[in-house]
Amino acid sequence: MAMPNRTPLTALLSTTALLSTLISGTAYAEDEGPAGEGQPEALAEPATDAPVEEAAAEASPVDATPPPPQATPAPEEPSGEGSIQLSPPPDESASKINLTPQGNMVEAERTYHNHDGFYLRANFGFGSFWGDFTQAEASGQSSVGGSGLGFDLLVGGTPSPGFVIGGGLVGNSLFGGSFDRQAGAAPTDQASTIMLGAFVDGFPWATGGWHFGGLVGVGQARMSAGSDDDNAGGLGGAIWAGYDQWVGSDMSVGGLLRFSALVAKGNEDSDPARASTGALTLMLTALYH
Repeated sequence: MAMPNRTPLTALLSTTALLSTLISGTAYAEDEGPAGEGQPEALAEPATDAPVEEAAAEASPVDATPPPPQATPAPEEPSGEGSIQLSPPPDESASKINLTPQGNMVEAERTYHNHDGFYLRANFGFGSFWGDFTQAEASGQSSVGGSGLGFDLLVGGTPSPGFVIGGGLVGNSLFGGSFDRQAGAAPTDQASTIMLGAFVDGFPWATGGWHFGGLVGVGQARMSAGSDDDNAGGLGGAIWAGYDQWVGSDMSVGGLLRFSALVAKGNEDSDPARASTGALTLMLTALYH
């Protein structure tokens, strides 16, 4: 059987169809391109989210440690002016100083180491005693001088702190000395004085120890010659200054220096007719005040 004869036209058409097929396949391969190329932008968007999330994670790292518990704030109370106040308003009365003395404080000030209220003082000491006695009957004068004793007892009250008024007894006695007898004068063996009067005693500081006082009153001078005693009455006084040291809430002890004097005159028939005496005494003192 004989093969049909191909004409040049048929061969040309076959060659053209083959070239067209090859060109179409090459164009399609170029459109596909490598993986990820030639795709629409909408399909490439998921690939761009991963770098954004990684950058956010680097910018704000997550701390695995839980935060410490926060203190619960105090309940807010309206202040009346619209401001927020986290604490109760301060008590204005607590910041003010109360200058009103309390009853027990006043009582403590008046009873502890303060010179007020009842006053009782007793003094005893030694010093010098002197005096002149004129005896009308003997028409002479005896002068005495020497060491002597002094004793006081004072009782009073305190109208204001540190100032005392009251009544007291002041005495002096000659227990050893010399006698200067003029011609005709009776011998003098003993001499003493005693005074009773009103006194004042002042403390410049009501809680301190220094004090100054004095007494004015009536008194009696006595002279002994053997078994005979002659007395004369008159006016006298005493002044003193001293210091007391506290030994208790109301008790104190100390010392004072006291000067006393008495001028007395007896009746016409009494011996001695006149007497004038003085004494300077250093004394120990005990005080309840």
